[in-house]
Amino acid sequence: MAWSRLGALQWIGPPTFERRPLTAGSGLICTRANLWVMADDLHHLVRFPRQEALVGRGFRIFSGEPPTDVAARKRVKPDAECLINLGQDKERLALLAFPSGSRPNRTLASKVQIDLTDNLVGWREISFSSLFRFLQQRVPDLNIEGGVVVDGKVSLFQRGNGKAGFNALIEFDVDVISGLLNGQFERETFNPRIVEIPLPKLGGVALTFTDACVHDGGVYFAAAAERGASTYDDGEVVGSAIGRLSDGPAILAQIDKVKIEGLAVAESEARALTFLAVTDADDPDIPSELLSLRVLDA
Repeated sequence: MAWSRLGALQWIGPPTFERRPLTAGSGLICTRANLWVMADDLHHLVRFPRQEALVGRGFRIFSGEPPTDVAARKRVKPDAECLINLGQDKERLALLAFPSGSRPNRTLASKVQIDLTDNLVGWREISFSSLFRFLQQRVPDLNIEGGVVVDGKVSLFQRGNGKAGFNALIEFDVDVISGLLNGQFERETFNPRIVEIPLPKLGGVALTFTDACVHDGGVYFAAAAERGASTYDDGEVVGSAIGRLSDGPAILAQIDKVKIEGLAVAESEARALTFLAVTDADDPDIPSELLSLRVLDA
């Protein structure tokens, strides 16, 4: 199975409205006509047309503007590492830009409303600090990088790239998210299921979760093998993998020297799935890429 490189991602948005590289791609959601990409250092969600050149339009979903200095930008970035699909009614699709919680200032989420013509028509920042204070006491080196909703349950994917190496799934009722969006969190009754999920090694380095997606009730994940033991400092990337999570993790494909941080299922047919993935080179001078892979017997 060979990955196809579809191209480097660029976007246009305020304040300059000039074409520029998107360099820290993290979350990815596919709709019928577009891809929605979250970069963890942006205050904008970027919409890319699926059938055209990979130049997207940025829509603001966080207030303020990030610093231009690279080090300062990293310190204060929202670090929204994943996009969670909260579902669609007759008029709108709701997405949640979910923060990593890896530092005290990385606890701000944004709920996004997308209409049936695939335009972003509303957004609202919400502090999830109460949830993260709870999780920080129970999850070592907290660093949420993926999230999905299945059968009324939220599953958060904890990336075990800290010193503890704690790679895990954190599961709770979706009503908890609804409460947080309304400023409510019942700490006394909150009892999430936290399950450690070790992943295999790639090139001698353990894989750790970087995103997740759902297709027909099945849960799939992206994971990266990155040297180091820090949720803040970047390390050498050995490669990445995608897999399926059922009774246990099953690796479906891998790629060397590339860090995948966003994953979505773009197409399905009998006994095959086509995945799209967004990369992050951890380098402000290297654009994120869009990759494609068709997997048999997924």
